[in-house]
Amino acid sequence: MSLRRSSRLAVCKDAAIPAVLKETDNAQLGRKSQAENTRSHKRRRTTANTGKKGRKAVRVPSSTLPLHDLPLDLLFEVVGYLDPTSLLHLSRVSRALHNTLMSRSSQWLWRNSYANSKHELPPAPDDLTIPKFVGFVIDEVCDFCRTLMPKKAKVSRIWQARMRCCSECLEDREHFVNINNFGKIKFIQDVLRWLGKDFSLGTLLPGSDTSGSNYPTRHDVPLVVLERLASDFARDNKRKSVEQKKRWLMDRVSALDKVKQHADICRTWEGDVWYKQLEETMELRQKRLNAILDKMTILGYEEEAENICNRSAFYEHPLVKKVQPLTSRGTSCSSILLSIAASEVLLAHSRPEEWFRIRDPLLRLAKELSAKVAEEVKRRAYGDRYRDVWHVYEEYLDGKSRQTHPSIGDLVNFKEINNLIYKTPMDKDLSPLEKEDICAVIDEVARMRFSEWRTRCETALVALLADKFKNWDRKATAADLHLAVSVFSSEDDKWHWWYPEVLTIDGRPLDMHMWALTEEEEEDLTPQRRQMDAFSADVFHVNADRVRSAARLVKLAGLHPSTATVDDMDARDPWFAGAYKKRDRNTYGLHVMTWRKAAQELWGSEDIVLVSSEDTDLARTMRDEWRAQSSRPFRGGLRLPALEKKKTRGH
Repeated sequence: MSLRRSSRLAVCKDAAIPAVLKETDNAQLGRKSQAENTRSHKRRRTTANTGKKGRKAVRVPSSTLPLHDLPLDLLFEVVGYLDPTSLLHLSRVSRALHNTLMSRSSQWLWRNSYANSKHELPPAPDDLTIPKFVGFVIDEVCDFCRTLMPKKAKVSRIWQARMRCCSECLEDREHFVNINNFGKIKFIQDVLRWLGKDFSLGTLLPGSDTSGSNYPTRHDVPLVVLERLASDFARDNKRKSVEQKKRWLMDRVSALDKVKQHADICRTWEGDVWYKQLEETMELRQKRLNAILDKMTILGYEEEAENICNRSAFYEHPLVKKVQPLTSRGTSCSSILLSIAASEVLLAHSRPEEWFRIRDPLLRLAKELSAKVAEEVKRRAYGDRYRDVWHVYEEYLDGKSRQTHPSIGDLVNFKEINNLIYKTPMDKDLSPLEKEDICAVIDEVARMRFSEWRTRCETALVALLADKFKNWDRKATAADLHLAVSVFSSEDDKWHWWYPEVLTIDGRPLDMHMWALTEEEEEDLTPQRRQMDAFSADVFHVNADRVRSAARLVKLAGLHPSTATVDDMDARDPWFAGAYKKRDRNTYGLHVMTWRKAAQELWGSEDIVLVSSEDTDLARTMRDEWRAQSSRPFRGGLRLPALEKKKTRGH
């Protein structure tokens, strides 16, 4: 039966009005009724020019007003072409659009948009609606402190818990607790009592998994998640048995397992997006760098552009590092659709091309970096020449005594060698020195400079001895350098040398003599650095106590300190030890040393004795065996074996 006209009107009158239309229509009806029913009131007379400014009218944006006037079917037809991200932004334009697009009856629109548009978002989960999930993915708001992150900062998404967190809140113990620190919480104690102590709480409590090279994987659970789980458990398990409670907990474990599977997919998607954005950023920066270098080449700065193309200082400059192509700014492609006059006006008020604004500072930086590159290339060329001279000089010293010849540091300080390295003109291709030229200069320097160099070094060493030998009946001379008591020590008294081996010690730090030079030290080929490789008497001193100790050793060996040379002591080859008892020697063995080792180890000690001839012969035999079997140099000390077995008590 058809309804009467009055009934149909009543039904239409009480019908629900769409939210998207309700706000606009009610506003229009309200304005109309107010205009008809409100009586005009008399206004109070005021004087002109009171000096008070009236309130400016606020203009409400009307960009979405046409959408308010559309019927629902047309509205859904229009927004149906949007991707989920754009649809979410549209729902936040006004309250009317939000109520319409977020209503339960509009969920089909989100499902169609998610399935049919190209949004590059991860798959939607089953435990969240699509609008909530899209907002969770694209919004950069911390769910704990409600802070909107800036562009350069990103929130950390805890995909298992469906929560976002900033870096500060993630480390805040008021918001997160480690899964290993749940022992005192009663709810957790009950769970472990019902499900067993070996039950993994990570399967029940979603959280954030972080790992590092210095610590194992850490599972942090938001406290709000723990409180929510405990509240749900208390609500759903009143007056229930233990088996029902266990079943409820295992259902939560199963549900969380599905969430974790989706979280793994989302984390993979997040990593792919990060790498993709990084590649796009690097590509844009490289294009901008290439465009800047092309502009410099056009302006005649081809050499500077070539020198700085791989310089990080230029690439990291803020004007170069911008993630933005080098294009003209302020002009619009739509200006070609305007009239000629309108286009001229638009171009006249547009900003100049970006290159003209950044050109001057970048060109200044390019010139500075280009000069540094040229200097570095020249320095490396000098380094190659230095190494060439070094290798040729090593061949020259082959078969000669290095103790009586200058080191490479002294060699390059001679004027002839220095001019060969630093004053020889360089071709454009920086060609190396010829070996014949190097050999000729070394032969000339050896004939003219080596004897002068040795005399200068001996004079400096004699000056060190003169202060310690002033109590002798004569002055120190160059002949005294050969004495066994002429011991030259390092400034810290850790290292000791005799003449002429002391001439091989240069001015580098002493620990650098024990190891090979690093690559950076090899590359440091400046004249100031190589000056350290030359001999310098300033790094030595003569210790009076060590001189007296050496004199005592010479006397024990049967020689006189004022005449015994280093060669005399080496030829006699005496062995020494600290004072010992014969019984201890036979039972425990004996630590013996050569005279050089004893002068270094036992200086200042009066308990120095010359070992017996039998022990001396045994020590020499053991030293020869060491040298025959080991590739390491003999350091001057060894332990003689015991002559009889140590007596032990029986059990």
